[in-house]
Amino acid sequence: MASFSEINRLFHYRNLLNPSLKGKDINKKWEPQEKIILAQNIKKVWENSMWKPRQGQALNFNAVVIRGKYKDKEPFALKKNNVPLSNKKIDILANLETVDDIHALRAYLDEINNPQSTLATRFFPLERGDKPGLRYSESGEEKHTEILLLRRELRDLTVNNVRRLIISNSHSPALAFFLLEAGIPVVDVISLPAMFDFALEQGFFGNKTIVPVTGDYGAGAMGELLEKLTAEKNISSENSIHALKTKSGNETKVHFDSEQLKRINGKTAVIPEDILATGGTLKDTAEQLIEAGAEEVIIMVSFPLFANNALERLGNNPKIKIITTDGFTPQTDISQANNIYIVLTAETFASILELDKQGVNFFSPQGKAELRDKGFCLNPWMDV
Repeated sequence: MASFSEINRLFHYRNLLNPSLKGKDINKKWEPQEKIILAQNIKKVWENSMWKPRQGQALNFNAVVIRGKYKDKEPFALKKNNVPLSNKKIDILANLETVDDIHALRAYLDEINNPQSTLATRFFPLERGDKPGLRYSESGEEKHTEILLLRRELRDLTVNNVRRLIISNSHSPALAFFLLEAGIPVVDVISLPAMFDFALEQGFFGNKTIVPVTGDYGAGAMGELLEKLTAEKNISSENSIHALKTKSGNETKVHFDSEQLKRINGKTAVIPEDILATGGTLKDTAEQLIEAGAEEVIIMVSFPLFANNALERLGNNPKIKIITTDGFTPQTDISQANNIYIVLTAETFASILELDKQGVNFFSPQGKAELRDKGFCLNPWMDV
């Protein structure tokens, strides 16, 4: 285990944020110009952090730690076997779904003396806390809890010598902001191309015109990516439609411009999303699109949480198809739903870590082509 002096030395992380972003109020929405500055910041920092092509140890965290829960549902993590390390730098492939997973990984890294590491995980716990993670008590009091925990967890990774992070489909630029603030270079890849390719192979688009639909203008880059993917495959498509979301307490309402909504009549709406949680907002969106004449609504969502009654809201609807990935363990059994399709991306995500070991720069034309071959691409707002 690392000595106190070693931990203290490692904890003096270096803030990698562009100076113009250091005063950013994280509780406010990201303006387009701020996203551009952050994206340029990420690209520069990542390229400066690239290690030379390397051989050696790759640690599959999920293979060396047994995770489970006791009868009282308290989680545990047990080391399965020793992993001999001959290098000072290692690559870690993990599937971190809970904060307990992070802590189990950190404990394991302590035991192997915290070598410099690149961590790859499709999901990062608490990352939706950048909303800014409001939680309401019975009295309606707002509590900013998750955003503080997320920032703390990311900073703590520097104690364990995690020097770089490969993430997938992050919920907001705020996660990358916090990582750079903690001194950890990051690259964010998304699996939307893999889900799109699956829909194409299954014939889901048929001969209908595709209209991308995003939840707000902040997600406009996702709509533009769908437009690009349809153009690549010579599929008939139109420009994206953007909704407007308003919040009151815990309730979110979706609003469309009536003239824009008319464009959906007789066409297929495709909604790109990062997380399907309770499904309330997506149900509202889909119902409005169907009422406006959409022949079908295809939801492409990376992480299938399916919390509470999400399956009841969206499952088995003949006018809705949900394409998702194996990037998260659903809270509800979705295997019997006849409108939910799971695209397997675990192996291809692991191969992205292998590309990094080979010294591939994901921001280069070659790197972007390599990602696309594997069904991934850079998060669109990050692609500068």
